[in-house]
Amino acid sequence: MLKILRGDRETIAGISDSWQEYVASMAFFSKPFALNTFKDVQPLYDDAIDYGFNIDNTLPSEIASSALFTGDLPRVVLNSFHD
Repeated sequence: MLKILRGDRETIAGISDSWQEYVASMAFFSKPFALNTFKDVQPLYDDAIDYGFNIDNTLPSEIASSALFTGDLPRVVLNSFHD
């Protein structure tokens, strides 16, 4: 528990079930006051991908979420309005 509270990447990656959970946990436990724009969050997203978390490219919501974290707003819009 202490490792999680300290923002230990290995521990958080080991217990996270998805890339979204990893990014949210790292943002909360590692850099809670240092994230102001997508440019501040993008390295956490990149870390999640480096740790082996995958994006389900069959789900528009996953594509839109990942695009949001990388600042790709046109792709967010294109994948946000699927039925």
